[in-house]
Amino acid sequence: TLSPRDNPNAWLYLGNLQHGHDAMNSFQKGVTLLIEGLNIRKYDLMTVKPQLCSAYCSMAELYLTDLCMEDNAELCI
Repeated sequence: TLSPRDNPNAWLYLGNLQHGHDAMNSFQKGVTLLIEGLNIRKYDLMTVKPQLCSAYCSMAELYLTDLCMEDNAELCI
């Protein structure tokens, strides 16, 4: 009943534990699930907004650290 694969918070926490591309993929999956939840009115915007901001900041931080040598990393921030 918990559906960890469909729980955006699980993906966001996992992204904090990972490095590099794995972390980026987890953050992107979490963000996607949050946005999908907003579209079907599963989540409230005021609840999701801080989570989205935190996820996007974490994604930008990845490009400043683990993914700094990627092509066009400076454009992703």
